[in-house]
Amino acid sequence: MNVKQSDIAAKLGISRVTVTKALQDSPDISTEMKVKVKQIAEEMDYIPNLTARHLTAKKTRTLGVILPDITNMYFSSIVRGMMEVAERESYHIILTVSREEKTKESENIFKLLSMNVDGLLVCQTLDTVEAEIFEKVKKRKKPLVFFGRPVGFSGYDSIGFDDFLAAEKLTEYLISKGKTKIAHISGDIKSDGGYRLDGFLSAMKKNKLEVNEDWIIKGKFFPEYGYEGFNKIFNAGTLPEVIFCGNGMIAQGVYDAIREKELKIPEDISVVAVDHKKFAEMLYPKLTYIDYPTRTLGCEAMKLIIQKIESKNKKNKIENIILDTFLIENDSLA
Repeated sequence: MNVKQSDIAAKLGISRVTVTKALQDSPDISTEMKVKVKQIAEEMDYIPNLTARHLTAKKTRTLGVILPDITNMYFSSIVRGMMEVAERESYHIILTVSREEKTKESENIFKLLSMNVDGLLVCQTLDTVEAEIFEKVKKRKKPLVFFGRPVGFSGYDSIGFDDFLAAEKLTEYLISKGKTKIAHISGDIKSDGGYRLDGFLSAMKKNKLEVNEDWIIKGKFFPEYGYEGFNKIFNAGTLPEVIFCGNGMIAQGVYDAIREKELKIPEDISVVAVDHKKFAEMLYPKLTYIDYPTRTLGCEAMKLIIQKIESKNKKNKIENIILDTFLIENDSLA
């Protein structure tokens, strides 16, 4: 039998209103009474009716999250950060995945809106270049925060990293170490991979260093592109001093290809990348890399959308937040 608040009230000889307020930690109720009510509620296996509570409050305390890929450790680390803050602030997350498909992304948005979520956190697909679908979210006055990838349109809150600056910083560091022959295997050119390639090229140009076209390989953020990319560079003839990888997964493929050629890292060739700590430090020898603190990104994205939801000022200014990245020196650079 479902236990109701009226059953708890009858057991304690108090009103149902008192029980409701006690369970909601109302300041109108003494601490002693709250403890008593919650203890009896637990003993009676009372489960609160969240739907009814949300209807009363006109909020569901649920947030929709759309990821392009749940298998990528970059995104799963971001979600862990989101969940930490959501749990602390008594919000629930409904997680959906677009699989890098614009159609699926649109379906997920409509599905989440139909569930009356209080707001949306979106990492858009690589092919999402227009804001049309997101305008529908705006019209419903639902807060929307983009995260984790550069956004190609204005007028929306966003939080992420400066891919151009991170790649430029890592390249400048390599040059400061006396490295001048540097190859680059990029990720998706349509998004962050393109910005990282541009940052690399910018640093090379600033330092008047030649860029060998055979050493610029455009791929995707998966190990097989690192593996194939290194083999292309190897077969072109002269080896570079360093392979700059667009992310840790590309570096993983590069490591495999280097070992297959019976070369050693960093004695024969160095490898660096842009990625987050958890993945980068799984490789051996440990990778020198620019760290993207992805868990922090998830935490800050969740804080931002909750602030937008709970703010009494409905004309909040648009916030585009760029988080710091950090150079981590390990063992893959000679």
